[in-house]
Amino acid sequence: MSKHLSGTGWWRLVGAAVFMAASAQAQEAVTVPWLGDPNLQHQVFSGGALTLQGVARLPAGCTLTGATWDPGDGSGPIAVGVGNPRALELVHTYTGVDFQPYTATLSIQTTCGSASDTFRVIVVPRTLDVDVNMAIDRGLWRLHKTQILSSVGGVPTGYWATQNQAADTASAVLAFEVNGHLETGNGAEDPYVEDVAFGLAHTFTELSQIAIGPQAAGNPDANGNGFGLQVLDGGAPIYVGGQLIDAIVGSGTPNALAPTGSSPDVLGRRYADIVQDLLDAYSWGQVDSPSFYQGGWRYGWNSDSDNSAAQWWAIGAIAAERVFGSTVPQFVKDENVKEWLPESGYFDGTNTGYDGHYGYVDNHYSVDINMMNTTPSGVVQLNADGVPGDDPRHVAAQRYMIRNWTTLTLNNRIYGMFAVAKAMRLALPTPIVKMDAAGSAPFDWYRSDTLAGDAVDGIARRLVSLQQADGSWDGYWVVNDLATAWAVITLSPTIVQASPIAACDVDPEITGTGYPIEFDGAPSHHSDPARTIVKWEWDFEGDGTFDAVGPLVTHSYSQLGIYNAKLRVTDDNSPPLTDETTCVVNVTIPPWPPDANPGRAYKFCIGVNEPFILDGSGSADIDGNIVSYAWDFDPQPLDNSFDDASTPTVDVTTLFKTLGPGIYDVGLLVTDNDGYFNTDFTTIEVTQGGNCAPLHDPDCPDGATVSLWPADHRYVEIDLKKVAGVTDSAGLPVTIVITAITQDEPVTAEEDPEDCDGYGVGTDIAFVKAERNNGRKQNGRVYVIHYTATNSQGGTCSNTVTVTVPKVFRGEARDSGQKYDSTQGCDG
Repeated sequence: MSKHLSGTGWWRLVGAAVFMAASAQAQEAVTVPWLGDPNLQHQVFSGGALTLQGVARLPAGCTLTGATWDPGDGSGPIAVGVGNPRALELVHTYTGVDFQPYTATLSIQTTCGSASDTFRVIVVPRTLDVDVNMAIDRGLWRLHKTQILSSVGGVPTGYWATQNQAADTASAVLAFEVNGHLETGNGAEDPYVEDVAFGLAHTFTELSQIAIGPQAAGNPDANGNGFGLQVLDGGAPIYVGGQLIDAIVGSGTPNALAPTGSSPDVLGRRYADIVQDLLDAYSWGQVDSPSFYQGGWRYGWNSDSDNSAAQWWAIGAIAAERVFGSTVPQFVKDENVKEWLPESGYFDGTNTGYDGHYGYVDNHYSVDINMMNTTPSGVVQLNADGVPGDDPRHVAAQRYMIRNWTTLTLNNRIYGMFAVAKAMRLALPTPIVKMDAAGSAPFDWYRSDTLAGDAVDGIARRLVSLQQADGSWDGYWVVNDLATAWAVITLSPTIVQASPIAACDVDPEITGTGYPIEFDGAPSHHSDPARTIVKWEWDFEGDGTFDAVGPLVTHSYSQLGIYNAKLRVTDDNSPPLTDETTCVVNVTIPPWPPDANPGRAYKFCIGVNEPFILDGSGSADIDGNIVSYAWDFDPQPLDNSFDDASTPTVDVTTLFKTLGPGIYDVGLLVTDNDGYFNTDFTTIEVTQGGNCAPLHDPDCPDGATVSLWPADHRYVEIDLKKVAGVTDSAGLPVTIVITAITQDEPVTAEEDPEDCDGYGVGTDIAFVKAERNNGRKQNGRVYVIHYTATNSQGGTCSNTVTVTVPKVFRGEARDSGQKYDSTQGCDG
């Protein structure tokens, strides 16, 4: 976002309190950034309607008198209502070519002055991912608008209350958090930062102390303070407590201090300590009488059990243990998995009929259609108890849900859909992307899409279709704010933690059979700056089989068709988190359009790396030649004129020095000798002074190769500082980080079943086995070590080192395709 305002005031958020600093005459227009990052663009397909979202922040004594949105597509400014300064919105339909960027501008007028802010938009091909992202965008804006503001002891708070105040608030907060809007974010750039901080501040006021003590099965008081914490709102603390735990854990800040709540058990205490006391109350309140209720939870502590209630212990326990390192006594898990789940579930190993399901209060008690709410709730408890996703009980439940799938998706069972998402995404040791289908092709519970030719819809397509015009959802048993929050969380890549975000680029997007296509996963990033993406997996045909690994791969297609190539990224969490997206490739008959390549995302530093040169010489035409270049970079935002320069390279130093620091869009249109044309876009980040982008990038040369012999199954050290040949023209220090290790043969584990063929991702030294399959038709093994080098100014380059293990001494190894992740099976 690029801000323009009168006065010098700004908003600063600390904990749950918002302060107005500097001049009292300042006002701000603040637009909503996608995923909390001002550099990311809100997605819309051509012809789709996007809600432009922003707020006006006014100092005391100032009144909002007018507001306009300029969508940035030439349609001109449009006045919007100002009755609610927290909801300055415009629903606008965008049209354009794929990857056309637009910059919308919100301008406000007040009795104290004026201000403006920008809202980044990009037109993209319509896919399920785009429909999901647009649905999340609308859903979060809806939650923002329905938050009720208040204060407690001078601390600003906010809550939601259409169904259950505590549950509504906690779940809404979590919906924002898992989409990158955290209370630790920049409130001056993201209006949702306040929503989260206010919501968390309210959440702490919902808690009260409860005395706890030893139970028959063990001591529940993990921190030994003699009390637990519970939620009183709504009279069902067991249903709501897990949701509050998730909201607090979703902050990612275990050492933050509660700004509100009762003293001394809540106010001023660490988030992690509050979460532990909530868990201790669950441990104390678990049913421990020797009956069929033993090991579960229901409406009140130590009463009886049902699987609808018990899942909320599980979801809270999983989040707290994995993210905050909280303690759940082993006896609690043992009682749950050995007593309650066998009593409430049905498992006979036939994978037919009722096998694999979980009932409400016993194994055939159903409170909804075919127990499609309670079955995934039972699976969530299996996850909390440490039962892996390939356990027969887990697999039987997956197969039961597949057999009864349409009873969930053909109704607005948001409760059950959320439960399925929790069950699959929180599975061990990794999330379950596709359910086991008993001999048939595994079922993609989330991405299955009848619009793409699948037999039934998965949860994503169904939730998108159920969203209402105002951005909300209503479901069976859950409605309005609570249903909306659960739907947004279900559509998001993760349940509690900030997630990796998969993003891919293909070049070219339209081509012919046999021509190489570059698939680039580098635009992927992590919404948690403390985490890193460590694996990129590519499914070129979209058939569920991943064909290659690595951040940058090349592939060609042998048959005509439109391919939805899939990228799955995995992070370094334990257990790891994943996200998926698709890139569309059209393999067609000639003539083919040219491929416009405006160059990488540029970084220009005023006074340092001048001149600023745009370079489109990488553009190409596979069945002819490019006859004209047309650039669009002036004015900003773009006017889509493509009349600013007509040469492959162009010096833009003067323009962007005048514009000053900011992020700007650039477009290139190329035309070939057949009269076909193509456009593509990139960005320019202009910096100055201490914020300067690097003067230059280091050099990562091609061709670095190492050959290993003998093939003795031992690990060999590959020091990239020595073999990659990375240099820096100014002699700056360079750091090398390995991003992936891949190979062209299946991973072997001959000496240790917990072993792997390569490791060292995240360091600058790789270890790979001098190993190859030595059958008659084998041609040796080829490893590829992917790495990124960064100099001390932040400049980067990326490349690979090839390691070969020939079949015979002094022989050659031929690459059969980098299909396998060498780190698969590493024991940590």
